[in-house]
Amino acid sequence: MKNKPDTLEVLNRANVLTDTLVKQKISSIKTLAYKDALYIVFKKEKETRDYADYSGYKIERPPEYSRFQISLIYKLKSSINFYENGGVYDPGSLLYEGFWGYEKVADMVPMDYILPKEKD
Repeated sequence: MKNKPDTLEVLNRANVLTDTLVKQKISSIKTLAYKDALYIVFKKEKETRDYADYSGYKIERPPEYSRFQISLIYKLKSSINFYENGGVYDPGSLLYEGFWGYEKVADMVPMDYILPKEKD
């Protein structure tokens, strides 16, 4: 028994609806509401060779996601608040693992970033 894992991980493959995940707190701040961890699959780009060879970090994945960028996001605090531009109010409230942790995505977007307007 001592060689068995302490936890059982189950991947729920259902898409997460934005209005289920994100709630408007006040006019300029939104909040994330989820349990467990978010399993993020970015299909528009493969993992880099450096990540695969040197990070030493592996996330279990279904075969069809074999080379896509996979990240896990854990909540460290009960309330996760973020601004309209995506900046997290308290960066210490989330833990990024996998590709986003490796690339340090949490630190890449400047706080004054403004999303471009969508074209019709």
